[in-house]
Amino acid sequence: MNEGLSDAGSAREAMSHVLRKDELHSERELGTRRVGVHAMVERRVRLRTAGHGSGLSVLHADTRIAPLPDRLKVVGEDGEEIKPTRGSRFWITTETIDPMHVVCELPEEL
Repeated sequence: MNEGLSDAGSAREAMSHVLRKDELHSERELGTRRVGVHAMVERRVRLRTAGHGSGLSVLHADTRIAPLPDRLKVVGEDGEEIKPTRGSRFWITTETIDPMHVVCELPEEL
């Protein structure tokens, strides 16, 4: 293994991710199993969700996630923006590599 990639944090920094380093400050474990939607980064400003039903994953409790910053929008297959329901926000997996990630909707404050 490369000496510079000796821990998970260093390995994650070496991967390409739509989140900037300063946006990972709220990264945490999910804490419970949840369902997420596959999403692909487009032009580093939005995430387009996958097709109906085919793009779902069960996320394990130890999955690393971070709040999706306001600068990134989630859009459906039709290009229309999808907004989280009141009192919640979108969270994105942090150990996935661009362009594919998993997004889930969770309470704003976990």
